[in-house]
Amino acid sequence: MAKVKQVAALKAAKGSAKPAPTPARSSAKMTAPKRDRAARPGTRRNGRKASLVRAKPSPPVEEVVRIRELDPRDKCGAGTTVRQLFRVDGRSNGLAQVHLVFHDRHGLYCEHGPGCYVVEAVRKNGMVRMNSVGRGTQQ
Repeated sequence: MAKVKQVAALKAAKGSAKPAPTPARSSAKMTAPKRDRAARPGTRRNGRKASLVRAKPSPPVEEVVRIRELDPRDKCGAGTTVRQLFRVDGRSNGLAQVHLVFHDRHGLYCEHGPGCYVVEAVRKNGMVRMNSVGRGTQQ
């Protein structure tokens, strides 16, 4: 029993001594991230099933176009290469927009670009003449 008392006394003596200061830790520790057990698709962190929120279907796009042929020499000038010029009044979901569709040596294109939806509307309407009069010829 004397030996037990000696060990206890040594431990008490060590405990009373001031411990050595520990180095300051940085806030960015280099440790592996904790593994989330609930990180499966359709579950939350607490393990419960996540509720799915369904998006409302968008209303159908309503496009109304009115096509009028204009005189290209009137609008573009006497030296123009434009064979045909169309004004397309487009209304898409209540928003009005005016397009100018040109038919010249480059083909059929809108002022907004050749991929504009009104170019196809003019083409489908059958208003485009392939043998139209260009610059330097009489009408």
